[in-house]
Amino acid sequence: MHNTLLSRPRDRLEDGGSLARMDITTACVPRSEQFEYWRGLVAPLIETQAGDASQGFLVEESAWNLGSIALLQNKTAPFQFQRTARHVRADSIDHWVIIFVREGALTLGRRGQANSVPQRVLRVASFRGEFEGKADALDALFLFVPREFCGDSTSILDSAEERELTNGLSLLLADYLLDLERRLPVLTQDELPSILATTRTMLLACLAPTTERLAQAQRPIDATLLERARRLIQEELLSPRLNVDLICRRLGVSRSRLYRLFEPAGGIAHYIRARRLLDAHISLANTQDQRRIADIAADRGFLDAAEFSRAFKREFGYTPSDVRREASQGPMRPAATHGTAGEEDLVGLLRGLHPLPQW
Repeated sequence: MHNTLLSRPRDRLEDGGSLARMDITTACVPRSEQFEYWRGLVAPLIETQAGDASQGFLVEESAWNLGSIALLQNKTAPFQFQRTARHVRADSIDHWVIIFVREGALTLGRRGQANSVPQRVLRVASFRGEFEGKADALDALFLFVPREFCGDSTSILDSAEERELTNGLSLLLADYLLDLERRLPVLTQDELPSILATTRTMLLACLAPTTERLAQAQRPIDATLLERARRLIQEELLSPRLNVDLICRRLGVSRSRLYRLFEPAGGIAHYIRARRLLDAHISLANTQDQRRIADIAADRGFLDAAEFSRAFKREFGYTPSDVRREASQGPMRPAATHGTAGEEDLVGLLRGLHPLPQW
């Protein structure tokens, strides 16, 4: 199954519809047989060994076929692996692999030269030759890239093999891949050409930046920076430290660059204020939160209760007191005759949405 997906990266996909995904899990296999089951699946690519797997060997993998590349989400129990000359000759797979380790440990390298792959740092590897390594409670992302994917720029990825990518653009590439991973379930095959073009542009700009490549990558770079800024703002939303200087320092961008990124949203200050007002709205609508309105406002940087009330009404069209009064009257839904867990989940989902400026 692995071999079919990864050795035929350019199979044509039908137009429309969700992306093709292959899920592999050992959870449905008896514990004593889990390792041998998974070992058989990956045998065309690598040889694997594990310690005492009689008590179970849990693997959860999802491989997304993006037409010209493949993205593999991987969680595995500890094991050792080896790609031999026999594998190289037999499967004809010579793809590059961009590796991102979220958690756990991974060592990887040519025979006798395996070294540790740091967490949350991109590493370039290749299936062209033999290699070996060890994984320990691994949670990682693997981007499989055929050699022809980058056209005439094949040598760029060749020169990056076994390198750790640590410059600023590499951090943006990692964030781009993580954002792509989050969006995979809702993307469609009609969007694949744009995804592939953006991924190629980001790869080349990261590995061999030139004026032309950086110009081509500017749009996805800006989108990735904007997403990083949005996540940072959400993480620090209630912190008095949250300001333009903090965001610039954490993102490594200038004030003017940050201002340009948030210009479609009415500016960075407007965006932060809007997020804080929305967060206050959520607290006011929560009947379990009985703090005074002034205290809820102060936690979000509004030290003047009257100014908070005016800003709140400008944003939503009604006052904080209106929200609290409506919440005290109970949820606006018919009385249920059975569980409402699904409705509660939907409310949580909708509250968690973070609209971004349109590009």
